[in-house]
Amino acid sequence: LVQAIRLALTGVLPSKEGIEEPEVPRGAYCIASLYGIGLAFAVAAACLMALPGGQRLVEVVQNTCAMSFAWCFLWSTRWLAMRWSLLRQLIDTPASMEGRILLALVLSSGALAVIFVLDTVEDFLHESAGHMSLQEVRRVSRIIQIIINALSILVGFTWEHSFDGGVEAVASTTDHPVTMKMCMTAVV
Repeated sequence: LVQAIRLALTGVLPSKEGIEEPEVPRGAYCIASLYGIGLAFAVAAACLMALPGGQRLVEVVQNTCAMSFAWCFLWSTRWLAMRWSLLRQLIDTPASMEGRILLALVLSSGALAVIFVLDTVEDFLHESAGHMSLQEVRRVSRIIQIIINALSILVGFTWEHSFDGGVEAVASTTDHPVTMKMCMTAVV
């Protein structure tokens, strides 16, 4: 889904790993659009709380929205990082191993900050539950949990992207990179 959205925004179909060939810096419109679409996915996941709970289809759509949010934020942040002149001076591109790790650290730190704020809001809700019904408090807590889960997926995707780059880098130094990559994948 996100690959198709990226194709619509840029006119370039990413590979199965999500890499665009050639990888070029994207304009502010593409970056802002992908961030906006990612936020729309997060809002959609939270709004699905209004539907009757316990339905498997609702849970599947919520998880799909959460994963789409994570992929949109990963790739839009990567596009944004390609425009950072300091990053280009230090480590060339976000496609490098250092760039991938830096991207994972930045997104992990941002997710941690948002989770801390959401946890504080949830604690405040439980302390002042007298103004809201118990059902409303539970609903808000569930929405917060969905957002935290989506952020957790984002952090997982960014680190997986880094580790995949590391496996590729190590495997490329051998005589049989495909076999080595398969062996390292099996070990992990």
